[in-house]
Amino acid sequence: MSENILIVGCGDIGTALGKALHSDGYCVTGLKRSTQHPAQSFKMLYGDVTKDIELFDLLTQSTFFDQVVVILTPTERSEKGYKQIYLQGLTNLLSALQQNAASVKKHTPKVFFISSTSVYSQNAGEWVNEQSATNPTNYRGRILLEAEQLITNFGTSNTINTIVRFSGIYGPNRHHLLKQVDEKKAITEKANPHAYTNRIHRNDCVGVLRFLINSHSQQASLAPLYLASDDNPAKKYDVVSWLAKQLMHSHYPESTILNEHTDLNMNKRCDNRLIIEAGYQLQFPSYQAGYISEIERYLRNKSKA
Repeated sequence: MSENILIVGCGDIGTALGKALHSDGYCVTGLKRSTQHPAQSFKMLYGDVTKDIELFDLLTQSTFFDQVVVILTPTERSEKGYKQIYLQGLTNLLSALQQNAASVKKHTPKVFFISSTSVYSQNAGEWVNEQSATNPTNYRGRILLEAEQLITNFGTSNTINTIVRFSGIYGPNRHHLLKQVDEKKAITEKANPHAYTNRIHRNDCVGVLRFLINSHSQQASLAPLYLASDDNPAKKYDVVSWLAKQLMHSHYPESTILNEHTDLNMNKRCDNRLIIEAGYQLQFPSYQAGYISEIERYLRNKSKA
């Protein structure tokens, strides 16, 4: 591939995506805040999207990017932190990309923006898809919707950028639920244990993005929005009970209480048909398929602790 790809946000998913795209033959550049990580197989820039001058200097002096993947993470999980990264930071980034394109007299690049199913507020077991209403009741969903609009409005009238809404991500280094089940703390007092939950394995997050980038390079027509989740929306109690059985625990007590913040906007079912019909094949179509290797990894890490 001769295309230049910029990945903004090279944490776990961004780094894995960069390695995969590099192996596909793309010229990959990553952008991240922290320098406290080992070198990768692709070029890395270090800068903060919330600092506009620093960002402009980095990107306006870089090569033109054909495709850009934006995987932002707030430095603090608060309304202030979300606004800083998803509104201020994203505005800075899009402005710098526009200047980068103008400097070489090219159209703005194709942008893929990673959002979340937190933009949906449905909580009565409804199915949601790309056409479903989005009326978030929390600041996370509201700010992400504003960020999505920035992406939609970016570029020329011929530009169709793509937003990908991931459901709950699990996988390597994401063993919070497994730890809670192991400690019999996974059903909360405030949450309905029989509410539907949705998830996607971290490897499928990487796989979806890799698939979309390759599809765009091959001139395939992409939708402006995809909901990415596995095939198996499942009730939390069913997931927890299955995990408990795999961990060789007795039947999970439904009355177990964990006193922590609970998102009451759960209990919806995510319909992934659009991304599947586009041609993506899930590596882990169900939580059972995805959690088998994660249980082994969790138990290995536990034994070393």
